[in-house]
Amino acid sequence: LYIWLPNKYFNYFDHMGLALATAFALFLIMYSLYKRRFSDRDLLLAATLSMYALPFLLPAMHERYFFPAGIASVVLLFVYPSLLNGVTVILAQLITIFSYSPFLFQYAPIPFTYLSMAVLAIIAILLYQFLQAPITTRATTGKPIRSKL
Repeated sequence: LYIWLPNKYFNYFDHMGLALATAFALFLIMYSLYKRRFSDRDLLLAATLSMYALPFLLPAMHERYFFPAGIASVVLLFVYPSLLNGVTVILAQLITIFSYSPFLFQYAPIPFTYLSMAVLAIIAILLYQFLQAPITTRATTGKPIRSKL
């Protein structure tokens, strides 16, 4: 988020970023409580979303703070496979590769402003999935799954 702001104004946006991150975290908590979204899918989506959104909104965060988010998105893909989760994983891995290329190879093939837009796209995808109506399956209804063998 702060890649788009000039460095001379960083002190002005420092407290705003803390307030914005706190407001987002409170929104996730309050929405989950209000809508009673406590299935395994909802909790994993909320955790992955917070791992992407909070480092994105907080000031002075670096690329290394997104490593847990990348791992959580891979877990989300394997546990709940979907096209949107696949796009999230592919974007996350590309962002990781391209964000470390200037430090490893002294060459930045994609500017950081574009990479931060890709992180914003991941946050939008995860938020879209989180705000959707809950998916009712056998796993979320609590009914036992019986084997047909």
